Amino acid sequence: MLATNTFRQFSSMANNSSKTLAKAIVYSEFGNPRDVLRTATYPVPKCSDSELSVRFLASPINPSDINQIQGVYPSRPPFTYEVSPSKPSAVAGNEGLLEITDVGEKLKKYFSPGQWAVMASTNLGTWRTRTNLTSDQLIPLDKTAFPSIAEAATLTVNPCTAYCLLQKIVPMNRGDWFIQDGANSMVGLAAIQLGKHFGYNSINIIRNRPDVDQLKEQLHSMGATVVLTDEEFMNRAWMKENVGKWTQGGKVKLGFDCVSGRVASEMAKYMTDGATMATYGAMSRQPLPVPVSLLIFKNIHFHGFWVTKWKSEHPQEYEKLVLEIQELIRTGVLRSANSKLIDLHETADGKTFYDTFLNAIEQHGKSIIQFRYD
Repeated sequence: MLATNTFRQFSSMANNSSKTLAKAIVYSEFGNPRDVLRTATYPVPKCSDSELSVRFLASPINPSDINQIQGVYPSRPPFTYEVSPSKPSAVAGNEGLLEITDVGEKLKKYFSPGQWAVMASTNLGTWRTRTNLTSDQLIPLDKTAFPSIAEAATLTVNPCTAYCLLQKIVPMNRGDWFIQDGANSMVGLAAIQLGKHFGYNSINIIRNRPDVDQLKEQLHSMGATVVLTDEEFMNRAWMKENVGKWTQGGKVKLGFDCVSGRVASEMAKYMTDGATMATYGAMSRQPLPVPVSLLIFKNIHFHGFWVTKWKSEHPQEYEKLVLEIQELIRTGVLRSANSKLIDLHETADGKTFYDTFLNAIEQHGKSIIQFRYD
């Protein structure tokens, strides 16, 4: 009965002359993106008095979005009939920049067409062109703060994670040190820039690669104090010889880990007694081996950080943080780096729409789908 009623509502919307057709990338079961994703085309009616009509300007593809589609991520969107009348489904994606196109009568005091906004929570589905939202589902932005669409579109995940890691794990003073692996990840790059702004020094570990000198130069230009390859870092004799020279007696009070495995375990050995290691990812898919000596003799603390959970538990603080990061972008403290913008016209046929997203997913992230509208 629910499916029948939903189909009737869907058909009624389709016959409404004020409808706008939208496209979305959806899935009705968890699995390999190539196997479970599909394109849905659906009508978006004129917004009600208490709603906002929006169109998405850009939607990033994050590793967590892919994990969510695979069904291995703890946070999962509900499957509904919102965009597909025949089969319950979820719209993929959690992060995105949108533009308000129409404002319901009750909200005209607070919003206006052309205003930018980002999502106030996760699991609302951002890999789509258009939808209607309520005011509590978004955080309005000042579009003049952003030098490009990339900074605004990637505002709510990576910079928020980096900020929380630097400011909410342990008290840090100017001149203190932090150490991180995955330093050229989007969180790592944000942490380098924010660390420089807060007056912290950093030891940054990256994987070796053919263009490693160029990458090291880039990270130094963004504010990194020391940049090492994983091969250099795992040379214990060389590290013992040099780490004291770099820190000059400074305290390495904080570690960030998005890789796990041996590199993360080794990082803790160079941290100050009583320091804290915060793990926010596990790109190596390896367990984190913790030597007992680090717990007994150095009292190193290990714990995890998941920005999705933090946002859900601190919604008001999260909104303040988004606006604070907006100002850091306005003043040039933070800049997006290594993101690939991929243009997609709104009227693209279903196959092109699907292929654009799938190709970006299979390039392993750092892609932002930028929607073009006439």
